[in-house]
Amino acid sequence: MTLPRPKRRCLPVAAAAALAATMSAWASAAAGQDARQALLERVFGQAARLDPKRVAQVKALPPGKPLRVDRDGDGRVDIARL
Repeated sequence: MTLPRPKRRCLPVAAAAALAATMSAWASAAAGQDARQALLERVFGQAARLDPKRVAQVKALPPGKPLRVDRDGDGRVDIARL
């Protein structure tokens, strides 16, 4: 006499639980980044705010290539961001 095979329902439940845990971790990481940025802005004021235009330029560059910025037009690089 053979026993009936159990239905495999634990795999989708485990996958759903893993997905929920991952999504929760991502959400808390994003909230943590916001909290850190808020703390930096509170301590250092405007100096801690990043210009969204510069952030987009740096993200568009290949890894390791610096973005050189001359803010005052004197021909010398004032800022180099990686």
